[in-house]
Amino acid sequence: MVETTPEPDPLPEGEGLAIGATAPDFSLSDADGNIVSLSDYAGQKLAIAFFATYG
Repeated sequence: MVETTPEPDPLPEGEGLAIGATAPDFSLSDADGNIVSLSDYAGQKLAIAFFATYG
């Protein structure tokens, strides 16, 4: 299970990043409980997939 850190100031609805823009840094806990940040991968190509399950 991955837990997310809530955004302190969410973007207004309908606003977001332009294609190719730099994403803001964020941190998540991995399956082992380690904190991983987007900035840990600075300068590297990275593909991120977000998904959720409800049940």
